[in-house]
Amino acid sequence: RNIAIMHDTLHDIAARTKTFGKCGSLMSEATRRLALSCRLRRPYSAEDEKDMAVQERRMANEAAQRRHALGDEMASLLGVMANMLEEIADAQVQMVQSFEATMVASLEHFADTESRTAQNLKESAEQSTESAEQLLAKFLNGRHAAALNSKETEGGNDAWNKFSEQVGNHGSTFLSRLANRNKKDVKTNLSQ
Repeated sequence: RNIAIMHDTLHDIAARTKTFGKCGSLMSEATRRLALSCRLRRPYSAEDEKDMAVQERRMANEAAQRRHALGDEMASLLGVMANMLEEIADAQVQMVQSFEATMVASLEHFADTESRTAQNLKESAEQSTESAEQLLAKFLNGRHAAALNSKETEGGNDAWNKFSEQVGNHGSTFLSRLANRNKKDVKTNLSQ
């Protein structure tokens, strides 16, 4: 149960890391577009790609008009901010890629490996238990019980009889010693 919970948790973290990566990439793209706007330019659109040379001249003209409207000081300050935003966007991409590279694959691999190992150990234990139960059942009810029964019918009772006699002999010897000791104690008590 704990392995299953760990497996689900690590896969959940890996999935959230993938989501983080996608959102981070989108954030990086948004940061780049903001930097482009701070450079007083607009991002290219799909229709802009049809005639790049014409679109580039139009955008340069538009940027010059914006620079003139804002003034040189504000435009240069926005240019510095655009450079910072470009560095931030690059750092975001590196951070997202680093998280994805270290978290997603390694966590999923670890979770799957641990789950497989636990499952293999469980199956092995179940097989061993089942095998032991079968061997015990055979021992108690199978060949060994049949072998003992066949020996008894063939005169295999001799071993049991010998053991029984030895126990009986030792038992009677012990009882006779105990009886003799009690007699001695009685004689000693009477003589006093």
